[in-house]
Amino acid sequence: MADATITFGATQVFGDLTGWSEQNTSLNKTSQRASVLGLTGNEVAGKLYDEKTEASASYQANVDGSAPSLPANIGALLNSAYILTGISVSTNWNAHATMDLTGHNHTDNAHAASPALNSVAHSITLTDGFGSTDFLGGTAGDNASVESSTIEITCEHEDKNQGDGKHLVGQNYNPMLTATVTWTGEPTSSNDGTWDQVEEITNSTNVAHNQHVYRGIKALAFS
Repeated sequence: MADATITFGATQVFGDLTGWSEQNTSLNKTSQRASVLGLTGNEVAGKLYDEKTEASASYQANVDGSAPSLPANIGALLNSAYILTGISVSTNWNAHATMDLTGHNHTDNAHAASPALNSVAHSITLTDGFGSTDFLGGTAGDNASVESSTIEITCEHEDKNQGDGKHLVGQNYNPMLTATVTWTGEPTSSNDGTWDQVEEITNSTNVAHNQHVYRGIKALAFS
């Protein structure tokens, strides 16, 4: 008997993204279920409704000496398939950058290119496909260097269903950036002045150089 015919490898969910290699993907299709119990407590009727697919994909940068681009707009419809509600990027001094994307769509009355939902350019870029990026835009000075960083680019999403339980309409709101940058040493400034710095941590140990960690939040706005 020959091998079974089963797909090997990751499947593109959000389309081809230049400078990135897809590592893992997940499509989670769910439905809500209504139920009616009879006189003796047994179910006598049930109905599925509001079928939705949650999509996620993990990537690793496959370039160095140049910077792979992130999906430009949070809230956009990617690959004519899923509304992008989350972009998460991590960088480290000794590794290629990683990125996670999350989104969703509906089986009935799916979100589409027209009418387009709210989306906005986040303007976040990587310094390089390899190594660390200062997403907060600080100034290193002579005695500090970025060790690692993360950024979360998100928006919230609200959906409403019609009278028969099928999806009717949805909209994105409250786009937001949240970044954390870890420095070896203390930078001259922790950010470029456009972020609300909500946390500063100083780490010291008897076997390593001091670290300074900064977390900042910046609101975006849908037009």
